Amino acid sequence: MCLILHSKVGFDSISKSEFKNVLHANPDGIGIFWDSGSEAQVYKTAEIDYRSLRRLLREIGRTDCFVHFRMATNKVRGDEGAHPFPVFSEIDSIGYQIWVAHNGIFSKAPRDVHDSQWFIANTLRPILRRDPFIWRTTAFQDLLAQAIGESNRLAILDSSGKIARVGKWYDVGQGVVASNLYAWGRSYTSSSYSSWRDWDEFELEDNFGLNKTGYR
Repeated sequence: MCLILHSKVGFDSISKSEFKNVLHANPDGIGIFWDSGSEAQVYKTAEIDYRSLRRLLREIGRTDCFVHFRMATNKVRGDEGAHPFPVFSEIDSIGYQIWVAHNGIFSKAPRDVHDSQWFIANTLRPILRRDPFIWRTTAFQDLLAQAIGESNRLAILDSSGKIARVGKWYDVGQGVVASNLYAWGRSYTSSSYSSWRDWDEFELEDNFGLNKTGYR
């Protein structure tokens, strides 16, 4: 199911055993994306050990940072399957890039494709090509959260360093927010979107002029 962690103050509050538990439960790729102060940075690898991960996060320091731990639900493994994924195939096509990491399962995706990449290609990309900054608005984030359903979360970061969390996340203490709790034993408080409407997955047609596959 994967796990995404987000912090603005670093991850030193996460213990060695907690990190090892998360790495053990999600062995199919690591992705880190963060605001370096002038632009977004992205690092992806097929695997990483605890010491290397801790060292890298301390080097990144106190800034907006997402860490995605992947547990594969399809055949894609390694760097190719590690999150985050770019929304646009070429940064020059729009002038900047948007990166997305996903926690959950998009059940309508074909079984032989990466469901997160499928969602980006067929739903997010057509919308953001028309208005690449709409994802920064609260109204769009609320609509997107309802459309993807309670079991899915998204982390979004653009090349200028702007970030958003979409869906129901959990404050696990000391400045760290988690996309789910299956690898955590801490107490927590819910963070955003605690109530839900009955939306079909990706029901964005009425609001953005797209059909259920994301195309006109």
